[in-house]
Parts: sequence; structure tokens; C-alpha cells
Amino acid sequence: MSFLVKVPELRRQWSALMNEDLMGLPKEALIASIRDLASELLDRTKNSKENSSNLVDHAKRELELIGEEPATIEGYLKVIQAFADMGHSGGSASVAIPTIKELLCYKNLSPITDNPDEWFHHEAGVWGEANGGWQCIRNSEAFSNDGGKTYYLLSEGGNDKNRHPLHESVKSVIKE
Repeated sequence: MSFLVKVPELRRQWSALMNEDLMGLPKEALIASIRDLASELLDRTKNSKENSSNLVDHAKRELELIGEEPATIEGYLKVIQAFADMGHSGGSASVAIPTIKELLCYKNLSPITDNPDEWFHHEAGVWGEANGGWQCIRNSEAFSNDGGKTYYLLSEGGNDKNRHPLHESVKSVIKE
């Protein structure tokens, strides 16, 4: 049953099978259903492990070729193994990888808003201006001088002296 946790579709099938009225099924049909489910589970588990080890082996080989430190390699391999354990197909991996990259780079996945909870106020002494300034907690390179209504990004060359290009935050709806 512990393998079923890793394969959500099979877990649902198993749950559905266990919730059916089994009293009316012939013994042979019940055994065949369980056998089919177990066979599918074993095939998927085997394929998942083969793919994981191939991906991990590839990563290890590439990291060793560039002379990465063993402790660093071990850290990377833990992350890669965790990704492999998610069981992505080629299609879903192509969606997951860019999302994971954005999150690892502290990027926002949805538009920045003017919600005050999304902005950290730096006092004048830290900021260097009388009113201080704001930094977005969802994207640390986004800075504002008007409480988050507009902002500039460091990666686009924006800074306190050059606030361009200036972006407009999405208006937030604050629920009371």
C-alpha cells in the first residue's frame, strides 16, 4: 500500500475498488482486478525508478565532469531526486521546470499587486530618502517609492535614481 501513495491515479483506483460493493463480484473477478492493479503499480514503480536513476546518474556524471565538490554534488542530487520522484512525464516536466526555476529565483508567479501586505517598508535611514521606500516581499528585486502602486526592477536597470521602466502594480482587492 505504501507504493500507492506515490502514484495518485492508482491510489484512487484502489480506493474506488475498496469502496465498491464486492459482495456481488465473483471471486475470480475480484482477484483479477487486484492482480491488474498490482501489475500496473509495479510497472509504474519500475519505470519511475529507472527514470529517476537515469536522471540522477546523468546529473552526477555532468557535475563530476565540471569538477564540482562532492558535498555540492550530493546537494544537487537530492533536489534532482526529489524532482524525479514527482514522476513527471516529458510534457509535465516541461511545465514544472520553468515554474521551479522562477520559484528558486524568488520570482513572482502572478502579477505584483499594490496590497500593502506584499510590500516591506524600509525606513529613511536605510533607504536614504525622507519617506523611506518599499521592497516587494514576493519579488525582492521590485522596489517602490509610492507604497507599491508602481515599481521598478533591478534586473531592468532600475534603481533609486533611475526608476525606469516603471511598472504599475495590479490593484488588490482587500477582503475585510
